[in-house]
Amino acid sequence: MASGAGPKGGLALAGLLALAACASTPPPPPPPPPPSSGTGGVLMDWRGVITSTDRDRYQRRDAAW
Repeated sequence: MASGAGPKGGLALAGLLALAACASTPPPPPPPPPPSSGTGGVLMDWRGVITSTDRDRYQRRDAAW
């Protein structure tokens, strides 16, 4: 069987094409800058805030563990 003619050769070719496509795709544009602090419609980032409901849930989960 000739090299590159079997299923492994097809996979290698597909892999090379995928790499070439990724390398030729331009990166996405940068995100827009955040609005100034003077605007009133800015949402608060709640990722670091732990509420009492979260604390209760964590305590129940720890107790079950």
